Amino acid sequence: MQALHGAPQTLNLISNAAIRQATGDSSARIYTYNKPAPLSSADAADEIETDATGFQVAINLVFATGFLMASWMLFIIAERANKAKHIQFVSGVNVTVFWLANYTWDLFTLLFPTIGVLIIFAAFNVHAYTDDNRLGLVFLLFMLMGWAGIPLIYIVSRFFSTPAGGYAMTSIFLIIGGIAMLLGVFISLLLSDPDTSETLRYVFYLVPNFAVGQALFDMYTNYLYEERCATAGPGDLACFEATDYTSMEIPGIGAPLLYLAIAGPVWFALLMLLEHDILPSFDPRAFNTPKREEDSDVAKERQRVLAGQANDDQLVVRDLVRVYNKSGQGRSSKERFTAVDGLTFGIPAGECFGLLGVNGAGKTTTFRMLTGDEHPTEGSIVAAKYNLATHLRQARQFIGYCPQYDALIGLLTAREHLVMYARLRGVPEEEVGPLVSELIQKLDLSMYADKPAGTYSGGNKRKLSTAIAIIGNPAIVFLDEPSTGVDPASRRFLWRVLDGVKANGQSVVLTSHSMEECEALCSRLAIMVNGRFRCMGSPGHLRNKFGKGYRLAIKMRPNNGQVGDTAGIKRFVEANFGGANLYEEHNGYVQFDIAVLAENTWSEMFRKLEHARQQFDIEDYSISETSLEQVFLQFASEQHSDEAERVGDFSRTSASQSQDRVTTL
Repeated sequence: MQALHGAPQTLNLISNAAIRQATGDSSARIYTYNKPAPLSSADAADEIETDATGFQVAINLVFATGFLMASWMLFIIAERANKAKHIQFVSGVNVTVFWLANYTWDLFTLLFPTIGVLIIFAAFNVHAYTDDNRLGLVFLLFMLMGWAGIPLIYIVSRFFSTPAGGYAMTSIFLIIGGIAMLLGVFISLLLSDPDTSETLRYVFYLVPNFAVGQALFDMYTNYLYEERCATAGPGDLACFEATDYTSMEIPGIGAPLLYLAIAGPVWFALLMLLEHDILPSFDPRAFNTPKREEDSDVAKERQRVLAGQANDDQLVVRDLVRVYNKSGQGRSSKERFTAVDGLTFGIPAGECFGLLGVNGAGKTTTFRMLTGDEHPTEGSIVAAKYNLATHLRQARQFIGYCPQYDALIGLLTAREHLVMYARLRGVPEEEVGPLVSELIQKLDLSMYADKPAGTYSGGNKRKLSTAIAIIGNPAIVFLDEPSTGVDPASRRFLWRVLDGVKANGQSVVLTSHSMEECEALCSRLAIMVNGRFRCMGSPGHLRNKFGKGYRLAIKMRPNNGQVGDTAGIKRFVEANFGGANLYEEHNGYVQFDIAVLAENTWSEMFRKLEHARQQFDIEDYSISETSLEQVFLQFASEQHSDEAERVGDFSRTSASQSQDRVTTL
């Protein structure tokens, strides 16, 4: 605004000083009156266009709605991160119904902040938004923001793995980005560049909180035009700028309303395409893996499955492969990584199949594919006669899943969890109550049944997760380390429950780091190394086939605070025990692998060790058969021996096979 009154006022001050000097009368003065002429129509229109009040309202609401919109992803990310969403899908929830339910709930909760904004506008009597029933337009604007923004936020949530990180990054973008967009449009007007301003509007309308902020600014501008028209008359230039509030012409808000109304179904349709995996996949191809030798039991199981002899099994897996982009870009062999490499096996009804392997062996990836959480790069999975690639929803009706981390909703009680999942699995309503009570008692959760699951100990959470997996008697139960964090007494209690599951004819696939648990529950085991099965069979079969006879452990007595000397006992064992090999030595403690020979009978070995106890300063010793854990550790030590193959380097494999062929010749 220009200070047009400045020059007359300055001249008046000079004139007053001159007359007082000339008359000697200090009270003498000349009065000056200023009455500005009315603004021209063009000046009035410019003043309205650049009024900052509506802009401030827009910025404040863009700031607030940025936080509001980001909050819609919190629960979505949490359910995905802790696998609660996946468990619901496995239990029978339709994907579209799941998202429509979330959509409806978030849209309903949007009513409360919207009503709060309306109350504030009405309480302060903001005429631009309250006159002529325009509060209805404001209400429609905010609800359409949710209509378009909720599915957009659901899509954005897929890029984040933690609720806090997703909320922070999204709210920052919406707030800073929304305000920057408003500034871009507003500054373009100040610079008398309406074409650029209009272009920016139509691009930025895709961001819902900007569309709301800009529409509120336009409503305020339109109100100012109306006020000018009422005082200046219909012939005024500014009157031609005023328009109907829902007009498609600026400053009407028809365009943002239309954008938001159309964007809602578009974003939701895109979300459904992503969730149903309809869009083209950019997963990397599998390597052209050369044929490799494998254990005879693994090869026998492969032959059984490929020959069709496992077609009646509850779970049939053929040549399962999963390859990832290691660096996330391109498809060159150096960037691809094979997580699972050609698994083939079948699991008949009533069998508990153990899947063992160190971290990184491919167990978790295998479980994700078996439960439909990921698609295999190659191969097929048939569960209860349904191929997961073509009939995933039908197959999931026969699958129960206990993930590695507890997929629980912290605010629900154990009883509420089990009631919900029983209904999802189609248990008749009259049977839900008795079934839930039976499971609560069977898994020793009676004391905690009506307390929020978020307050449970780690062991009780695992019990509840197991109960969710077995409720409704699914034909196949996947248990990923079910007894982690469970005390020894409760662990055996849980084992008895799982024995009952097997006795009921259900198949169980189990991963665990407890060899004791595997021996207690599993009728067959497979040990994974670098994504492949290295051995398969019953626990006893694996011990007999891969065990190295006996394990001798000797602890030497410390001498004057120093570690006991092991040199003498090592010479003694190597001289007196046939086929003895030193396995481990540290701090006066030595272990030997003793071969199974005729001379190494139990009585003879104990006789020799009792003689050695007198000759050497032995504190304690023990002899045992090779345990399943020792067999597992033997294979686990090979985890990185052929790591190069997982990224496509088969040069060592080819050389080894060539050498094998030469040796055979």
